[in-house]
Amino acid sequence: MAERGVVIHSAMTWLVAYFPGDPGRLADPADPASIRVLRTADVTAYRDLADCDPAWVIGTWNHLDPEGPGLLQAPQATRVWELAARLAQHRLDTNAASLLTHAQLEHWAGRLLTEDDIDRLEDAIPHSSIPDAIAAIVDGMDSSDAE
Repeated sequence: MAERGVVIHSAMTWLVAYFPGDPGRLADPADPASIRVLRTADVTAYRDLADCDPAWVIGTWNHLDPEGPGLLQAPQATRVWELAARLAQHRLDTNAASLLTHAQLEHWAGRLLTEDDIDRLEDAIPHSSIPDAIAAIVDGMDSSDAE
């Protein structure tokens, strides 16, 4: 069984890892079972935190953030998690933004858009009715999937 954990500290023959669970069932950061010492020989595969599923990284960071500094007792590890979560959010935002091409935005706008226009759109869209419209569309998709 593979379990997702993140190395907090490593040495030659052992490492300390944090096992946050998964987004559907996050482990309690105060639970001592969440942090374990492992022999490096017992680790069969690893992946850099930046390459992990962005939703998992963000969900885990949001769960870890309130407890992180005290729990991890390693400011460097907490900072790595924070940076990885920001990178993961950027990856998710970039993936979502790629749904709308520059050409599609210009078509909807009815004119050519400059890079400044695109930057202003990126700032304005989260505060517009577009997120509500997307939520309604997804809710409609979820309802049709349930039928």
